[in-house]
Amino acid sequence: MTVSKYVGMLSLGTLISGIGLIFILFNFNPTEGGPLSIYSFYTTLGFFLVGFFTTIGTIWGGGELSEKDLYRHFARSLRQGLLLSGAMVLSLYLLAVDLFSLFTMTIVISLVIFLEVVFLLSDARQEK
Repeated sequence: MTVSKYVGMLSLGTLISGIGLIFILFNFNPTEGGPLSIYSFYTTLGFFLVGFFTTIGTIWGGGELSEKDLYRHFARSLRQGLLLSGAMVLSLYLLAVDLFSLFTMTIVISLVIFLEVVFLLSDARQEK
């Protein structure tokens, strides 16, 4: 798959999940819709954020790389998009259930940093 196809498909998926998120925001009432509407909101928000951060990460650093390095860059962008969006959705959920504090955000950020360091060390071992 070429870079333009990858970014195009990723952008299309992000656009579709963004449209779904807007639809849910304007048409679902969380007090009347129950758990399904809340679950739908968090799911579409997560998909949108993963696509958005992955697209930005892919476009930002994927300049003049060889094919092997390019696929590593795709994987790294996807991983970082998953971690960032997971942290954002988790913090929004913690805010909704009144558990959002400096302590919990320190734990979430520390967990994201720890996971990224573990993945970077794993990538460095595979390159050798």
